[in-house]
Amino acid sequence: VLSGITLTIICPTRGLPAPDVTWEMNNTNVRPGGRFVVQEGTLTIRNLVKQDQGNIRCVARNAAGQDTATSKLNVIDGDGEEARITIGQDLRVVEKMNVRIHCPIVGFPKPVVTWTRNNQDVRSNARLFVDPNTNDLLINNILTSDTGQYICSAVNPIGEDEKSSFITVTATIGTTITLLAGAKLVLQCPSTGVPLPSTSWSLNGEPLEKGGRADLRGTELVIPAVAGVDSGKYQCTASNVIALDSRASDVTVRGKYT
Repeated sequence: VLSGITLTIICPTRGLPAPDVTWEMNNTNVRPGGRFVVQEGTLTIRNLVKQDQGNIRCVARNAAGQDTATSKLNVIDGDGEEARITIGQDLRVVEKMNVRIHCPIVGFPKPVVTWTRNNQDVRSNARLFVDPNTNDLLINNILTSDTGQYICSAVNPIGEDEKSSFITVTATIGTTITLLAGAKLVLQCPSTGVPLPSTSWSLNGEPLEKGGRADLRGTELVIPAVAGVDSGKYQCTASNVIALDSRASDVTVRGKYT
């Protein structure tokens, strides 16, 4: 699961009399308070951090005996990770990662290199710029709005050449997203665990079903071209017999799709 979310883990218990449940994280007893809430056989951890990962065990005891169940928690912090490709390859990345697209250039005289995104010239800014030494295109803290086709063009008096890569940026559910009408929306629901959790989606509290505007692909929700009707609160819920995790994103669509 991703850092920063709230995770609820359910201890599967049954028996008479009803068992008392205690929790351990990496062999240390969990004391309720602060980020940790223990209630009726569940453990809730707020604002997950990397240090929370490891083995989580619940112990259920009654007069007849005791039983235990263990789950392994892996906390992922994707911010700052870099993905590298060579122009001509396509890439799918998660929002907030850094991306480097390498454009290898040969020729004499030395070609002039330009970059475009969705047929618009790339203009350098704090997040997106061209390395003058390598001609690589660097995108820091990539956003869903950066999704599109990137073309590297090289021109000299002898001729010209160009290659392209398509970058798809998925937004991890839990972020606030603003898109222009017609843009592609891809939401990713972080879902890990044993047994593998099942995933459900809703929009403004109403369940989303297959066959609607949204293409539901398990842990991924895709709308190829968003419109105003797609604005709202999207929520994904991942659950198995051990735990239930729910997270939401507010999506705003601006403008009209023509």
